[in-house]
Amino acid sequence: MKAVKIACFFAAGALVQILLFTLLQVLLFYDVGVFVAFAVYTLFLELFLGFAARKIAGKMNTSPLPLVISYIAGTVAAIVALFVYLDVRYPLAPDNTGLGGLPNLDRIFMFFCLFAKIPAALLNAVVQTVLCVIGLRRKNAERRG
Repeated sequence: MKAVKIACFFAAGALVQILLFTLLQVLLFYDVGVFVAFAVYTLFLELFLGFAARKIAGKMNTSPLPLVISYIAGTVAAIVALFVYLDVRYPLAPDNTGLGGLPNLDRIFMFFCLFAKIPAALLNAVVQTVLCVIGLRRKNAERRG
């Protein structure tokens, strides 16, 4: 049963990351100002979703650390998969067309969206891991004392 929980948290992390990436792509083509505002918003949204994952993991009568780590691994796996997908889907075109990098415009936009997601994922990983470790230390201290 624990493996199913870990797999579900992993899938949830990947799904959230892919949905936010898709929304960032749409907003980048719509308006740059809205894109920047939403990129900052995703930072807080990912932290909130990390706290929600930790809270849900705590209610499942298991240690929240493995479930939150699997959630974070899902977000990182989605980012790596998107890097690979974009590199395969939009290969780097030679710039001998005289268009000044326009053949690579889709690739540039996609990587720009992806690089906007990395700080949020890293901050979420650090904050959630630290909080889970602190929570485990408190529980262990309560058991001893």
